[in-house]
Amino acid sequence: MSGKTELSRVIFEKLINHLVNIEEDKNNLLQEYFPVPSKERDGISYLLEKYIAKIDHLIRNDLIVVQSSDNSFPFVAMYCEVEVQDLENGEIEKLRIVPPFKNDESNDVSFLSPAGKALLLKNIGDETVVKAPGGESHYRIKTIKLRYP
Repeated sequence: MSGKTELSRVIFEKLINHLVNIEEDKNNLLQEYFPVPSKERDGISYLLEKYIAKIDHLIRNDLIVVQSSDNSFPFVAMYCEVEVQDLENGEIEKLRIVPPFKNDESNDVSFLSPAGKALLLKNIGDETVVKAPGGESHYRIKTIKLRYP
């Protein structure tokens, strides 16, 4: 294997559209959810810039479009279904990271939520801590698959 990511044509086209949309909607999203300049707004702005750059680099350099694929993805992006293992009790959970206005399924998690921010841009095997109002949870990423609605 060449280290390149294989995606089906349909998923590849959805990824291109997603990149265009997130680039166009970034400022609107920041204004809607963080209307007042703040450290948190700056952090989300930086995260989105990093996200856009990573997706763009992947599309330009590390993708192969194939007839069919299981659509495994090298890092957590929006619309990825992420299988995580709770490092405290061993339980496996599937979450799908989505934009804040696209929570359609019960396992959908906004990338602005504590879990979404902790998982976005992470790789398989990475461990992360989710700091939520109810306490901290420690997870290891098991699988990542791009799954558009």
